[in-house]
Amino acid sequence: MEIRKCVKTDSDYPKHLREYSQSPECLYYMGDISLCNTDICCVIGKRDASSGALELATRVGRQLASKGVTILNGMARGCDTSVLKGALDGNGKVICVMPCGLDTPYPSSNRRLFENIVSSGGCVISEYPVGVSPMKHYFLKRDLIQAMLADKLIVVDCDENGGTFYTAKNAIKYGKIVGCCNFSEMGPGNMVFLKSQDVVPITSIKDLGLFTDKQGYEQLTFCFA
Repeated sequence: MEIRKCVKTDSDYPKHLREYSQSPECLYYMGDISLCNTDICCVIGKRDASSGALELATRVGRQLASKGVTILNGMARGCDTSVLKGALDGNGKVICVMPCGLDTPYPSSNRRLFENIVSSGGCVISEYPVGVSPMKHYFLKRDLIQAMLADKLIVVDCDENGGTFYTAKNAIKYGKIVGCCNFSEMGPGNMVFLKSQDVVPITSIKDLGLFTDKQGYEQLTFCFA
């Protein structure tokens, strides 16, 4: 599929980003860029998550997607990948933000997932042109775009540093609704968020109601607490 380009003055540039001065002047994308103007929930977590956290990530992604919510993250290994696979299993639409040019999906192990997202009507975006490889500081800029683009955000599992914590902190700063999963295998970053007044605790699948406009939630067999 063709890599396209839009700038802030173009009609197809995401309206969610246009209001922020820190947003990129130019975006490259593949797929349906109009998804960036839908109800978006960023669902993220750490790379080295436990099997229980990965299972939870998959189910949260599937549940939200099945209710018509567009799922967003950066397609990182671990929780992000599990969220996206769950969302696609739920016949949902997905947006991914890349820290590199769209000719080199990152991580390379997710190339098939990248292709599935685009072919199923999703969208991948980047502020970097073809030929740009991922660099450390690009990931922080990618995470900032996620915080700006999302209407709401859910932390599945995180430590007290890293991309998930940074993205969620920025989402809070931007006034977004932020939820944090409370379950037995959660990382220390979750505990920090849950002790604050800044996030909505998610202790059961019914708590996801705040992150979708629809009712009628299936019960998960996964035990949160």
